[in-house]
Amino acid sequence: MAVKLKGRRSLVRSLAFLARGLNIEQAALELRRRYHPEANVAEVRKAYFPTRPIPIAQQQGKTREKIVQTLEKLKANAQRASEKMRRLHADPTFAKANAERMRRLHADPTFAKAHAERMRKLNADPTFAQANAERMRKLNADPTFAKAHAERMRRLHADPTFAQANAERMRRLHADPTFAKANAERMRRLHADPAFRQKLLEGLNRFWNAYRAKKQGALEQMGFGKAGFDYTGRVAVTVVTPEELAAANEQHLAITSAVSSLPSLWQAVVASEFQLDHPVSSNYARKAADLNPEKRSKILQNAINALRKTRELKKIKPQNS
Repeated sequence: MAVKLKGRRSLVRSLAFLARGLNIEQAALELRRRYHPEANVAEVRKAYFPTRPIPIAQQQGKTREKIVQTLEKLKANAQRASEKMRRLHADPTFAKANAERMRRLHADPTFAKAHAERMRKLNADPTFAQANAERMRKLNADPTFAKAHAERMRRLHADPTFAQANAERMRRLHADPTFAKANAERMRRLHADPAFRQKLLEGLNRFWNAYRAKKQGALEQMGFGKAGFDYTGRVAVTVVTPEELAAANEQHLAITSAVSSLPSLWQAVVASEFQLDHPVSSNYARKAADLNPEKRSKILQNAINALRKTRELKKIKPQNS
């Protein structure tokens, strides 16, 4: 069984045993006993004492001070490499070329499948998952990173192709019972956290204030004048229980399924009219926007009549029932 090592820690282990005065054979035996009981000694020796790219085996017999110096050099090399990559990614030309390279790679089904499988294995490792979550928390706590990430996501979601592909990916995920169950459990844990609920409510307030202000501006541009509503204050938000959230999610899925049964142009008209988060191709979105009011009204009425007959919507209970 091949021994797979992760990062500089493995080099530190091998050098640490040499620093204690052990030879390579003795160090390999000890490393196998502690970390790789399923592997044979030859595999452990080959993994921990390579001849390339870093000749660890050459450190055998060196004094502890010399080995410590080697460790310091490895650390300095890693820091220089990290700094070099930071500078590269800060270069717009490099970042653009790298993004294009990654797009080409992920467009290759073989690469995409292998990458997805590798990420599944990594995320199934509790140690990796915890370290990755901690890394993301640190990144998101950095205002510069958070602002750049939010801007990048806005640009992505403004692209109809990305938005449609992302919506399709989320539909496939939520159609997987295993994912749906794990996601529901995660949401229950999150909503049980008062700090999360507070942050969520504040976010909802900001969203609805911005949404209402945008609608008010559109009404004024169409000549309806100011409606007399104040959208600048704090909007009271009712705390939603996990059960209510699950019911709302079921309703959303039912509505999405029902709308998907309509002709493509009708879907575009309904999604536009009722501000639904429903994937619509840019071609049909343009066609719906170009319809004259009479034609649009007729399509909307036909779509509503058709939706009333769908079995998905018949299952939805009125909220006051």
